[in-house]
Amino acid sequence: MNNSNALIGIFAVMCFVFFISCSDDNPAKNNPNEPSGDFKYPYEINSFWYYSTYNYVTNYRPDSLRNIIADDTIVGNGIAEFTRDTVFNSDTLHLLKNTHSSEGHEHTTLELYKQSDTGLVRYAFYSNGTNFGPFRVSQLRFKIENDSKEFKSTTELLRWYESYAVADFHGDTTFIIDDPPINAIKYPITDGTEWSYLDYGATKIKKLYSGFENISTQAGSFYCARIKRNWYLNFSNVPDSNFYLVDYFSESGMVKRDFRIKNVLVTTSTGDPLGYIEVVEESKLNIVTLP
Repeated sequence: MNNSNALIGIFAVMCFVFFISCSDDNPAKNNPNEPSGDFKYPYEINSFWYYSTYNYVTNYRPDSLRNIIADDTIVGNGIAEFTRDTVFNSDTLHLLKNTHSSEGHEHTTLELYKQSDTGLVRYAFYSNGTNFGPFRVSQLRFKIENDSKEFKSTTELLRWYESYAVADFHGDTTFIIDDPPINAIKYPITDGTEWSYLDYGATKIKKLYSGFENISTQAGSFYCARIKRNWYLNFSNVPDSNFYLVDYFSESGMVKRDFRIKNVLVTTSTGDPLGYIEVVEESKLNIVTLP
């Protein structure tokens, strides 16, 4: 082989190696677990999720607040399942039943969903108040700084800001129609996409796709899309930094939720300030069964 042929051969090998290296550096094409654009939340009847919740308080300021607010973790367990079809306003929806129990208290919520190529949309619900934890009576009061609303327990605080912010209905005897329907998940999954979740005028809640992450639970390891929830209060164009909520879901459904409310002001029943805490609720998948 002459020198020119040898150089051509070496150049061809280098090009081949370079091509393979570039391909290996593209995880989107080589990671079989990464959700694609047509990834959707499991919607089949009898899809079943068994999960655990963990509620606790952290970041006490001053530390002496530990003497009046317990730093123990409240553990609960729940089951979520698409149980059946139902006709609602001449449309066929799926009923998601969620039963959660903690410290001897059990609570059931019902939600009606429809899935399409553009998203998973909720149309109505029954009993939304305490579906992830118990209500514990306390002589203390909790509030977010610069917000006038007060709460009798950390659980009540979490429930209020998690889904409905300024809505005044949390009863267990009323079937509430979402008007307009709520776009819980938007398709296709596109990192950086933000969409309107709830709109109460002065208060708006939006959801944002914020990347992907591998999450390990008792049910296994899942490659998850992250949906971050942003609260825009008092007509602000900047999300409130006191709230942090991220849902992690995969092709197997919901895997984990991390919900934190920072700088929660603790006062006496007469309004005297005692200090600040951070309230946390985590939910993790234990078992998933898909038809």
